Amino acid sequence: IEHVVIPNNVWSIKKFAFRDCVHLKSVTIGSYLVETCAFSGCQRLADITLSEQVENIHTGAFTGTAWENAQPDGMMYLAHILYDYKGKAKRDTALVVRDGTQYISANAIYDNHIVSITLPSSLKSLPMNCVRSERLSAVYMQSPTPVSMGYKAFASAQLNSVTLFVPCGAVKAYDRAPGWDFEHIV
Repeated sequence: IEHVVIPNNVWSIKKFAFRDCVHLKSVTIGSYLVETCAFSGCQRLADITLSEQVENIHTGAFTGTAWENAQPDGMMYLAHILYDYKGKAKRDTALVVRDGTQYISANAIYDNHIVSITLPSSLKSLPMNCVRSERLSAVYMQSPTPVSMGYKAFASAQLNSVTLFVPCGAVKAYDRAPGWDFEHIV
């Protein structure tokens, strides 16, 4: 198999579904969820196309693919999803997630050198453990409306020592929103 099209009516691609399909070169994904290792070891897989329906790609789903190997160090995007962070960040790194990003994979950012992150207004939700950094001190939200947040979206961070910066007039909305348990909202 060299080319696969997974239609929108398939809800998820399970773990190891296409693992080590060494001849696979391209995939078009319509599924909502792509689980860990779904395409791991597909050494020739270089062309990945996502439909807008895809919301959740587990980190490690494309480990060992030509696509992932070709990505530079830093944030790796698949269409509208921040999929993973490749390599190690430099000390005291401030990340800015690109505009148009709608979703972030769980465990996508797992690096204790990250001290701040800016999240775009296009973001629709934050899954659990999407940002893990013990040194995180600031989160900049560009949306005036809080997005749904998974359990411990900012894992490893002590939210009582992290400042959440929000647009003017949005402090009350974030203060009242479930999961946005920051002690300092500015």
